Amino acid sequence: GTVTDIDFFHVRITTLLNEGVNIPNNIAVGGALVNHSENYEFANTGLRSEMIDLRIPVTADLEKAIEALEKAAKMTDAHIFKLNGDDGMQTFPNGTHTLKGYYKCKYGRDLIEDQNASPSYVFIGGQDKGYYLALGIYYVQPIRTAVKSKAFRTAVQCLKEVGIGLYE
Repeated sequence: GTVTDIDFFHVRITTLLNEGVNIPNNIAVGGALVNHSENYEFANTGLRSEMIDLRIPVTADLEKAIEALEKAAKMTDAHIFKLNGDDGMQTFPNGTHTLKGYYKCKYGRDLIEDQNASPSYVFIGGQDKGYYLALGIYYVQPIRTAVKSKAFRTAVQCLKEVGIGLYE
């Protein structure tokens, strides 16, 4: 990550996943706090990036698994766009807005444009007691739980549809 602030009480960094990390000086050598709701600076977008880790047996057809996860990525993007497009008003720390309004107010950017520029993807990580794959997703922080759980369930469902289970 990148150090964004150093002061008497703490050091703040922005990780490669665009998360703000606040490290109090009294525990700097012993641990760190991850702030999932603030990234401390404006990045290229206000979207967060996360990897949904999946491991499949080495006996599984890797290409078939990749195709299944590419399908899951498209389904996940459709789910994210549905959540992003919800015109329901919600209460956020910066006021009452739609999700798009919250994003515009907090980051000064258009959520739909940023999401279009950041589609979900399949990461092929290699072998670690099985094939290591991941579904890479981008989302705005308030929908993290809904997106992450749906993305995992969708990935497992798409793998099972082609006869591939997760590594035990």
